[in-house]
Amino acid sequence: VFLLVFFTFLRYTNSMIHFIVKNFEFAHTKNDSGESYYCATHCHNTYEIYLLLKGNVDYIVGNSRYSLRPFDLLVIPPSVFHCPRSQHGEYERVIFNFKKTDVNSNVQALLKNIGDHYYLRNNVFIRSLALDFLPLTTTAETELKLRMVKDLLELIIIQLSVTQPIAEQEIINPTLSAIIQYIDENLDKKLHLESISKMFFVSPSWINYAFKKYYYISYSQYIKTKKMAYAQSLLQAGESPKTTAVMSGFDFYTTFLRQYKEFFGHLPSGDVLNNS
Repeated sequence: VFLLVFFTFLRYTNSMIHFIVKNFEFAHTKNDSGESYYCATHCHNTYEIYLLLKGNVDYIVGNSRYSLRPFDLLVIPPSVFHCPRSQHGEYERVIFNFKKTDVNSNVQALLKNIGDHYYLRNNVFIRSLALDFLPLTTTAETELKLRMVKDLLELIIIQLSVTQPIAEQEIINPTLSAIIQYIDENLDKKLHLESISKMFFVSPSWINYAFKKYYYISYSQYIKTKKMAYAQSLLQAGESPKTTAVMSGFDFYTTFLRQYKEFFGHLPSGDVLNNS
C-alpha cells in the first residue's frame, strides 16, 4: 500500500543504487574509472548526510570548504548550497536526503545537537555499514529496502549524537562569506547585484567572479535558487502562494508564478497540495 501512495523511483547500474520516495532519497555511487567526479552546485529543503567511502574530495558547504578522506561524514542542513569535487582516482560515497519528519520524534530531537563533520574510520558501526549493509541494497525488495535504509539513517544519527565532531574546515573568502550570510538572512528583499556590491564595497564583477570560483555558478543563479528553495519551504509549511511571493521578495505575483514553474516544473500550488 505504501508504494501505491508514494511515487517511487528505483535505478540500478554497475556504479549506482538510487531511489527516491517522496522527500526521502538514498544513493550509493561508485566510480572506479579514475576520472574526477563532480556534482552541480545545489541546495534543497532537506537534510543531507554524505559519507565518503573511497577517494579524496574537496567539498564546499555554505561558506566552508572541507578536504574529505575516506570515512569522513558531513551533515548538511536544509537550504545550504553545497558541491563536491573529487580528485583523480576511485570514488565511492553514500548520501541520504531527508526531512525531519522522515525519522521518529526521538531522533528528530538529536538532529539539532549533532555537528557538521565527523571522521568515522574507527567507528565499527559505520565500517559495518560499508562492508555488510550496502551489498544488501542491491537484492532487497523495494519496500524492504526503504525500511532498511530509514532504519539505517536513524542509527547513523544516533551514532553521531554520541560521537565527537571534528573542526577541520576552511572558511572561504571572508567577504564572500559575509555576502552569503546577508543573502540568507534577507531572502525577502530584492538583493540586486549592484546594491550588494555597494553594501560590501566590492565591484559587481568581483562578486560574480567569487561565486563562480567557489560555487561554479553566477550571483544571479545563486539568488534565484535560494529564493526558490525558500519559497518552496514556505509553501510546504502552509503559506499560500500569494503570501509566499511577497515573503520571497517578488513585486509581481505573475513573475513569481513564472519563475517557480520554470525552476520546479510545476506551479506553487503543487507544493501546497503535496505538503509534507
